[in-house]
Amino acid sequence: MKVASLKENYLLNLVRVFYGFLIGIVSTPYILKTLGPENLGKVDFINSYISYIQVIACLGLPLYGVREISKVKDNVTNRSKLICEIFIILTVTTVLSYFFLFFSTLFIDNVKSNYKLLLIMAPMLFFSNFSIDWFYQGIENQRVIFLRTIIVRTLSFISLFIFVRNRDDYFEYGVILMLTIVINTGINLYYLKKYVEFSELNFKMLEFNKHYKPLMVFLLAAFSNSLYMDLTTFFLGTISGNKYVGYFSLSNKLVRMAITVTSVFAAVLLPRFSALYNNDIKQYNILLAKAFRYILFLILPFFIIIYSSSSQLILIFSNEQYLPAETSLKILSTIIIFVGIAYFLSYFIIYPMGKEKVYTYSVLYSSIISIVVGYFLIRYYQHVGAAILVAVAELLGPIFMILFMWGTIKKIDLKLKSIINYSVAGILMYASMRLFYFINLDINIYLYFLVNVTISFLIFFTYLLITADQIVLELKNMVFKKLKLS
Repeated sequence: MKVASLKENYLLNLVRVFYGFLIGIVSTPYILKTLGPENLGKVDFINSYISYIQVIACLGLPLYGVREISKVKDNVTNRSKLICEIFIILTVTTVLSYFFLFFSTLFIDNVKSNYKLLLIMAPMLFFSNFSIDWFYQGIENQRVIFLRTIIVRTLSFISLFIFVRNRDDYFEYGVILMLTIVINTGINLYYLKKYVEFSELNFKMLEFNKHYKPLMVFLLAAFSNSLYMDLTTFFLGTISGNKYVGYFSLSNKLVRMAITVTSVFAAVLLPRFSALYNNDIKQYNILLAKAFRYILFLILPFFIIIYSSSSQLILIFSNEQYLPAETSLKILSTIIIFVGIAYFLSYFIIYPMGKEKVYTYSVLYSSIISIVVGYFLIRYYQHVGAAILVAVAELLGPIFMILFMWGTIKKIDLKLKSIINYSVAGILMYASMRLFYFINLDINIYLYFLVNVTISFLIFFTYLLITADQIVLELKNMVFKKLKLS
């Protein structure tokens, strides 16, 4: 099978994420302002609850599937056999999860009170389980995901403005979210027939037992991640009410938009890192140090922008009724750094080395600690307590990973000079953004924010350019080459 280049895969993902980012910049404020905290909270509560059950039902397959498909991507019989085995396992777990989903409406009040919304969004559980992005990532073919995402996001974006027109249209919003998942999965499955051939398979050839043990490891990790994220929203909605879910959702949406850029970078590189670790350890170590600098380049500006401009971002993306979310947004902005480090440790070190249990235990321990503390935080501090819960969990995760993998990590040369340079560049960018707010410019808040971000990021970029940072020099040369200036 022809494998796309690393540059092509990353470029496709970068364009896809940037397109989604642009759509989010327009659609997120519209939804926040149109629905308001209460009704937005209802949809996000049900969405999080379904997502929590779906994470358990899919058995951690997104990461496991990427790794396993990458091993058999050049053999049509083996990859068809793997797909068949996984689909049968998923069918069983999905049926069981639907029984639990509807049974839970009998004893969870906030689910019962939003029963109609649950019925509307319930198909998301099935179609999310069978959305096989992991397959295309494993065979290093991002084109299907790219084309599908552009088409579906465009359609859902247009649908929002047609069908969600006032505060009571939250059912329509739930339908759009559900149909987005359905269409995504439909397109993925349609193109799957190009890569699999089931005619030569029979049931006796299938091997289910070999998947159970590793899947349990990945499931525990995925469950632990979901434990503090989706369960946080569930606790918040149950204990404090839908309005506070709305405040938390605003903060979470803004921060997750930034994190998506890092996650795409990590997901694209995972198959390549797995192959290099097993076949070319020298090149693996070179790429490892480079990947760390790329992550620093991505996460620091996003963290600084969100932390230093939290109130402005809330007014830009919503309105005054969401200003109580300012503190929770500041707290959640810190997870951009924590998640970036966790992605580096897990995608580039732990998974390629086959040390999934390290990731699983790290996330499990951090989730348990944060949930125990977080329950009381939510009871007394509502959405702010929820933000603290998530931040603590995201911080403890990489700390445990480093402790468990210290023997390996201490041997990696991550270039201390680069870390210092990025830290100084970040401090300069933060100082610039804060100082800019003391300047009284007679322009609207959108232009004011844009000018501030542009000037501050240029300071960040220029400092790294002066210190001859390898990543910045590569980006500069790439731009100049495209412009034919060098």
